[in-house]
Order: sequence, then structure tokens, then C-alpha cells
Amino acid sequence: MYVQCRSEYCTSCYKVGGIQKHCLTPELDDLKQQCIDAREMWKSAGRPRSGELNNIRIRCKFKYESAIKETESDLMVLHLSRDRLARHYVGTSR
Repeated sequence: MYVQCRSEYCTSCYKVGGIQKHCLTPELDDLKQQCIDAREMWKSAGRPRSGELNNIRIRCKFKYESAIKETESDLMVLHLSRDRLARHYVGTSR
């Protein structure tokens, strides 16, 4: 299901090559940049599979992915609520 983002909630929402890119709020932009920075530090250290740099990278990635899921969930609730409200005023039901 493709969720259209409203401009007050998102700064961008688009598809690239058939893959839906996530709506980016300012908070998601910050988390994404933190992930990029952590990954670059990890890469410059030789891509260690253990240690503090790897832990930081994994935590940043987890926080970013969790925030994306939460944002998608919030947008879905908003979308469903708007649909229910529209059906109520139009007088149709599913």
C-alpha cells in the first residue's frame, strides 16, 4: 500500500526504481545522518565486527529503523482516520 504523505508531516516522499522511499521528517533526517556518520566512522576503522564502533553503528541503525516504522504506523493511522471521517460525512460505509 502506498501512503501519500502530507506536507506538514513529511519533507519528502517518493518512489525510486519501484522502491518506496520513506517520508522524512526532520527527526528522521537527523537519525539518518547519525547512521551515515556512524557507518563512515565504522568503515574508516576497517569495519570491525565487534567493539564500540560496531555497537554504535548497530544502535544508530536500530533507532533509525524503529523511527521509520513508528512514522509509517502514525501515517497509516492518520490515513485511516481521515478515510473514516470522509465516509462519515459522505454517508457511505464499507
